[in-house]
Amino acid sequence: MARPRDALGLDIPAESPGLAPRLLRFGPLGLLLVLLSYCPAVAYEESGHYYTVAAAMKSLLPPRVAEQDSSLVAFCAQLPDETYELDALQVYRALPWGSWGGWVLRGADTDPAVGRMVAVQQLLHGLTGGMADSLQTVAREIVHDLAATALAGGSSTPSTHSTTLCALGFALHLYGDSFAHVRLSAADKMYPTGRGHADDFSKPDYPLYEPDGARTRATAWATYMRAFPRVLGPFTLDAQLDKQQIGQVFDLPSSWRKVNLLNQYGEAHIREILLGRIGPRLPTLRKPLEAHGNEPCEGYMNQIFSGRFFGSLPRPTCRAVWDLFRSRALPVFNKYPASRDAQFRNLRLEDPVF
Repeated sequence: MARPRDALGLDIPAESPGLAPRLLRFGPLGLLLVLLSYCPAVAYEESGHYYTVAAAMKSLLPPRVAEQDSSLVAFCAQLPDETYELDALQVYRALPWGSWGGWVLRGADTDPAVGRMVAVQQLLHGLTGGMADSLQTVAREIVHDLAATALAGGSSTPSTHSTTLCALGFALHLYGDSFAHVRLSAADKMYPTGRGHADDFSKPDYPLYEPDGARTRATAWATYMRAFPRVLGPFTLDAQLDKQQIGQVFDLPSSWRKVNLLNQYGEAHIREILLGRIGPRLPTLRKPLEAHGNEPCEGYMNQIFSGRFFGSLPRPTCRAVWDLFRSRALPVFNKYPASRDAQFRNLRLEDPVF
């Protein structure tokens, strides 16, 4: 996230249908530039999703919320970046060549694969090209809605309870990405559907990456973290997150520990700080938990649940979790049209194929 630019900078759409034809005028070199420029990137790394959510659940949820419930919510907040049906990059790579060309050149959504990309990137990852404040409002309302069921004991069966907890994790993933996917070049706009933040490579993945030393992204992460009590609603303790812990993360760039590309802008240091708060309550995210978009969702769920990370909770299916999340998310997106840029607002949405 960076300081806003002037009106001209904001008015240039991040994914203009006219960009590719202009590049193609340069022949093979232009084609190579098109191929490189339309490869999207992912979202916050594990520190910004799994560990941040885990620390928030540890700090804020009352004892009546079981540890296994907190564990499942935190895990599902990371899940969209680990399986290829839900990962923002993988659904883009899955486009057939003909559909990819139609999307890049004309923004066409005639192929179901394009509809799946649009649904996953917009609803789960916040790649909408819309206004950042509007999308953050959308994410907060979806989290609040699902928390009302998942944390208040409103589910009718153990299976439904697991599904609702995991859908809450999906909503918290969107909440995190509503901060992570704010454009570096325009702090009031989200990255677009499709190529995402390819122009900025993986830099927005890191909470402590600062393009101009202004600490805007660290401030955004701290805002995201501090807002958890309000976002989760009346189901939290009358408490605040550990200010010292947040301060430790915020101050990393000015500490003796260097924060740069070589150490992924302090990614491991952030995890270390947050793990100090989590303690034994939640399983730490280590291999084989990290799949980085390379595993099928159902197989990945089977693998994780076979390790008994979540006690007696039954394994939810990816289809049931997605269906519940979409049913709660889409009406809220429609309620706030500014959360999606006009060129991406009326595209067809297709469900992932699990």
